[in-house]
Amino acid sequence: MRQRLCFLLLAVLISSSAFAQTAAPVRDPNAITFLQQVVAAMGGRALTPSTGFIATGSVQPLPGTGLTAGTFTFTDQAGEFREMFQFGNVSKVIVSGHGQPAITRGTTTQSLPPFVVFANAPFHVPAVCLMLVLSDPNYSISLAGPSAVNSVPAIKVHVSKDVDETSAVTSPQDWYFTNSGVPLRVEYRSPDATRPERYGVESLDYPSFTVVSQVAVPPTMTWSADGRPLATIVISSVQFNTTISPVAFDAPQGGLQ
Repeated sequence: MRQRLCFLLLAVLISSSAFAQTAAPVRDPNAITFLQQVVAAMGGRALTPSTGFIATGSVQPLPGTGLTAGTFTFTDQAGEFREMFQFGNVSKVIVSGHGQPAITRGTTTQSLPPFVVFANAPFHVPAVCLMLVLSDPNYSISLAGPSAVNSVPAIKVHVSKDVDETSAVTSPQDWYFTNSGVPLRVEYRSPDATRPERYGVESLDYPSFTVVSQVAVPPTMTWSADGRPLATIVISSVQFNTTISPVAFDAPQGGLQ
């Protein structure tokens, strides 16, 4: 009898766990309406979730961080990305790889776990990033109540793609907006590549926006890790509605480890 009860209890626990991982996302209608208004105000009518765009700029470390200055080219389309960095003589390229992301340092390419894509969302163009969240029914979206960013009152919106246990840990984003819907900050998780339950919290602050091809874009962003400001990200140019070949997001085959 005791053995039977143990089997029944185990079955219930397994069933409950499976349900928790596959439960339908919670999409608060008020939060969705708010984000739709934000995207529209930032030029969403000139965009679609599949809009391709290329941004170039520089990374300017803050004093005392010990980081190296560099340049970047970000290529994004429909959730796929290619991020190219140049720090002195050191180059680094990260690609989404159509679900098989990879990083190339110099001439060596190494595969990455799929969940790294959440920390490489197109945060540098918030309208596109939020549009991708809104268009994906697997994202939970909720209003997290009033908050503040640098003493400025803010509306906080929490989003996460809880399709499985790993995504639930690695995908959360917290967005902060002024009462009129202007993005102030986004916080996201940067997980360890081998142990996703170990993660840091990175953030980008948006001091201001300028309009490029009808889309609001931050000319600068402050990048922080675990609450410490590390660098200013400067966007020099953005080209929207650019034709981008899917091959741009492929990982190099030579030297893949």
